[in-house]
Amino acid sequence: MEQDRDMLRAEQRQRQESMLRQAALRPVIHASERQQQHGEYCADDAMRRVRQQQQSQQQG
Repeated sequence: MEQDRDMLRAEQRQRQESMLRQAALRPVIHASERQQQHGEYCADDAMRRVRQQQQSQQQG
């Protein structure tokens, strides 16, 4: 019985670790996919962000 419990615990730990690893990688994958899909949008967004920063600097 104890061996089974240890094996179950090990499986759960492995499952948690793999889930954490996937969760850590997911944002990176998601961001790269978004950049590929919306290349123009990303460039446009970056330009808009730069413009906003310049405006805020002028105001300050």
